[in-house]
Amino acid sequence: MDVVSTPRLTLDGADRLITAARAEAASPGVDVVVHACDPGGRPIAIARMDASPTFFNEIAHKKAWTAAAAGATTASLA
Repeated sequence: MDVVSTPRLTLDGADRLITAARAEAASPGVDVVVHACDPGGRPIAIARMDASPTFFNEIAHKKAWTAAAAGATTASLA
């Protein structure tokens, strides 16, 4: 039997991803919502900046889920 090892995002990795996304968004003064998901599209960590519109949460989740399902980056979906 062959076994394939798939890398996965840890909670610590998700926290680093969220920190980097927030830093990137702060430069131009954009408020964002960041969803870090596992390969099945289930959230590992979520961060919503204070002034981001509440509906951004749903958009961020759907974009993260789509990227996970497609095995793509969210940047490639933009």
